[in-house]
Amino acid sequence: MPIFRAHCAMRAAPPTPAGQTVPGPTGGGGRALAVAQGVRFVVRAGGAMGLARLLAPADYGRFGMAAIVYGLLFLVRDLGAGAAVPQPGLTPAQFRAMCRFGVIGGLVIGLVCAATGPIAAWFYAEPRLTLLLAALALAFPFAGAAAPRVALCYREGHAGRAALIDTVALLGSTLLAVAAAFAGAGAWALVLLAVAGEVITCALAVRLCPWHSDTADAAPLPWRRLLGFGAQLSVHNVAQYFQRASDQIVVGRVAGADALGVYGRGVQATALPAQFTVAPFTAWIVAELARVAGDGLAYRARFRALLNGVMHLTLPAAAVCVAVPELVVGVLFGERWAGAVPVVRWLGLGLALQPWLFVPTWLLISSGRTRRLALLGLLGLVITAVAVWSQRQGAGEQMAQAMAVAALVVAATTVPLAVAASPAAMGDVVTASARPLILNVGLGLVLAAAQHAGRPTLGGQLGVAVGAALLYLGLAFTVAKGVRREWLGHFLWRA
Repeated sequence: MPIFRAHCAMRAAPPTPAGQTVPGPTGGGGRALAVAQGVRFVVRAGGAMGLARLLAPADYGRFGMAAIVYGLLFLVRDLGAGAAVPQPGLTPAQFRAMCRFGVIGGLVIGLVCAATGPIAAWFYAEPRLTLLLAALALAFPFAGAAAPRVALCYREGHAGRAALIDTVALLGSTLLAVAAAFAGAGAWALVLLAVAGEVITCALAVRLCPWHSDTADAAPLPWRRLLGFGAQLSVHNVAQYFQRASDQIVVGRVAGADALGVYGRGVQATALPAQFTVAPFTAWIVAELARVAGDGLAYRARFRALLNGVMHLTLPAAAVCVAVPELVVGVLFGERWAGAVPVVRWLGLGLALQPWLFVPTWLLISSGRTRRLALLGLLGLVITAVAVWSQRQGAGEQMAQAMAVAALVVAATTVPLAVAASPAAMGDVVTASARPLILNVGLGLVLAAAQHAGRPTLGGQLGVAVGAALLYLGLAFTVAKGVRREWLGHFLWRA
């Protein structure tokens, strides 16, 4: 839900007066988010390692087929009730109405999810999808009920509380899923992971996100504005979803559950870092940029600092995926998933592009240009669809190559168009990206060389790779003053 939460944070963020000092790039809310995302990354990675050793590729493949439908419907799980909550001037009566509307929306979308089961089963020639989607439908009423309350947390500046809800829900659902997989539940363990996460989120949101805003005497917002604001963001969300999932749709359709299970582990390995280094910071980044939207120089400086910080967080993971994909797959999933190695290598290039792919979202939402954002989302979808169609008879490595090329073309096309509609400039993108890019190209070369010189065992390879990476980064920190200044500014929260 990165776009939705970005809107929540932006609406809650007060503007910064001209000339006022802006804190360091990862201070305040960014610090709390960084800690929360670190914990979530450990939980998510641990869960992936455990489940991959307990489930078969076909289990992942069948769930992946169902998850494509589930993920699409999840974008509209509350029929826009959550997107309405951040609007200024929302009254208590309207908030209560949005909570009821979210539950009703969740029930409706849940019924739609269950009804699509037979269609998905026919499309993929996998009859078990009917029951899997019927079970996943149970998550939607809880998700619809939670969405307005989680949005309220962001609206009232309680991003830490929202992060706590997400973290506890992830931990609880992961433990339940691993226990179910250990008991032999197969793909149903992954269904439990999704449904339990929404149930826990709903319970915590009701408890921790009560209404506190003092707007009882405010004039009520027009209902058309209240429910219609998120329409353009929804178009962008749906376009982005199909842009991310189109390869898996084709692989599942053409090659079946086993091939999709293996391909999906490559997707998971490269998506995991982006889920915790790019997407979660979108709400906070948009809020930071929105605060200085009226001051062009401050906006550009803030944008450079934020993009630079995200690049420093994301590119090391991309370098690891591209340089030593065998090590990534072996550590995360085990040796029986070796077929995912070439997928990880190619999709690792796409991971390196993720900070740039999020730049249009940051710039256009903070500048109030959601219509252009929706159009750029559709453009990215068309580019990706062409790339996937060109490899429609292939699977695995060929599809991953197509997705990497598509990501490069999308970034090269959409970033300049987004920058042109914002106070930023392409020079800001280049300046913010230069040092992280050079540093991590070097890191990738060091890791690749270390792997060839490493020991034959997985543990030996891991030890050599970690040692080489630490030595290289230590030298970079000592010798390169610019890198040292950027790291200290971001990760020690110095101005």
